[in-house]
Amino acid sequence: MLEYILRNRLLRVILRKQCDRRIWAGSWGKRTVPLILVLLMTSAVDSSDVPWNPARTVYGRPPWAVNPALLAVNYGEAWGYELIGITTSMANNSIDLDLYTKYNGTFLDHEDKQTILAEIADELRGRAVTRVGAMSLRAGKLGYIMRSYVGSDVGLDKDLLEIAFFGNTLGEQYHLLNSGHLLAMSSFGFSYGHPLGSIGAWKFAAGGGLEFLFPWKAAAITESRGELITEDTGVTGWGATAVRYSQGTGKGIAFDLGFWAAFDQLEIRLAVSTIGPSIIWPESTEEYYHFEMDGWTLEKGDDAFAKADSTRNFSSWSTPLPTELRSLVAVHTAWGQIHLAWIQGLRTLAGVSTEPRFLLGTEWEPLSWLRPRFGISIGGLEDLSLSIGSRLNLWVLHTDLSVFGFRLPAGRSKAFGLSLSIGLGDI
Repeated sequence: MLEYILRNRLLRVILRKQCDRRIWAGSWGKRTVPLILVLLMTSAVDSSDVPWNPARTVYGRPPWAVNPALLAVNYGEAWGYELIGITTSMANNSIDLDLYTKYNGTFLDHEDKQTILAEIADELRGRAVTRVGAMSLRAGKLGYIMRSYVGSDVGLDKDLLEIAFFGNTLGEQYHLLNSGHLLAMSSFGFSYGHPLGSIGAWKFAAGGGLEFLFPWKAAAITESRGELITEDTGVTGWGATAVRYSQGTGKGIAFDLGFWAAFDQLEIRLAVSTIGPSIIWPESTEEYYHFEMDGWTLEKGDDAFAKADSTRNFSSWSTPLPTELRSLVAVHTAWGQIHLAWIQGLRTLAGVSTEPRFLLGTEWEPLSWLRPRFGISIGGLEDLSLSIGSRLNLWVLHTDLSVFGFRLPAGRSKAFGLSLSIGLGDI
């Protein structure tokens, strides 16, 4: 289904099933809507981004891997070894779990379709991310990490669902647009943090990290445009979509920069992660799909429908990195911590978005070995939602578990995520 939508083949499939000039009669909704809802639910907000977790596992990796300055802060000559860290998450800007549960597998009447469309933004966006880190080691001011990353971002024009639900209204023009990115890679890298000294009661530190990237797959919709209109003489329109795929293994490097400042019980963190030149792929293949209709009707058939598909090979291709900005203000109290964070990508790519997210969370420390966490977030794709988690310290072994996506009465969560970390020492 996703492949059909990305390549505009959905339109072709529908057109060939016409009984008249209307593209949609509505009976297809029972089979198709669950697939569309699954697509929209499959997107991403990293569950470890939520505010109760910025001091611990972030992106399925230790916090110093995102902000290297933390290697120089409060740890002294501490050591830590993360056996494994896993984070997986999905988010979208339109469909929540309640809506999906209510309509999944049911036959949709006119009112149902209107209800679903009212919840959908003009551009449907979805993201999905999975991050896996392993054998992350820190010793004092030095850190080492290995990780794998898979991220995707998909965007669909709302006109596609309007056609699917109600057919193309006579004389109304519809636009056929979509977008998408996919990136999968592995990497290993080193980080270092160093104190900068103090000014009065303020203390400062900075750090940097270097990662060697081994990307193994990328895909992107490089062109997507088209329009459709129904006239008395039939359906007229055109569409063009180009999807490029990487071939072979890419190569690249990335840098992380971090800054830390503290005054009494107040702590400020700033970080820019995954900075660097674009990933270079040795080869790529682009599949191009184009169709035109000139007064198409069922009776005219292929005489009024023309298509031209082609495949082109390129010697090289470059894809940008998913660079992200992060800031955090933390207040330490006698009972725990309070965190306020802001996260935003420099561009909308696989797994990151230019839509800012704001996060507020707390970490309670009732016992030395138990640290429950609670958070709330707003912005981005996921709407207003809650998070819960906890850290458990058992001698030198520690575990972090976080779950993201609980619904608030004032809004509906359009995201779900899970983060788990297991390690030794104070990673």
